Amino acid sequence: MRSKHTDLERYIYLISLQERNENLFYRLVMDNVAEMMPPIYTPTVGLACQRYALIFRRPRGLFINLRDPGHIKQILQNCPKPMCA
Repeated sequence: MRSKHTDLERYIYLISLQERNENLFYRLVMDNVAEMMPPIYTPTVGLACQRYALIFRRPRGLFINLRDPGHIKQILQNCPKPMCA
């Protein structure tokens, strides 16, 4: 992580780590709070949101709107297979 040059690069690296090994990610954050906060907190997360289309790797969740109670089965059928398998 320390070899990355910008907070956005560090953010991308850390999110990648979180996807691969969530326990290690949280241990790293907890043991290095002062160093980890700039890349995983504002304004870096705001910048990551603005550039989301450029840094998106894979889906990490599924959103079901409360206003769609009659469509939940259809929504789940549209879920990407690797994520919902």
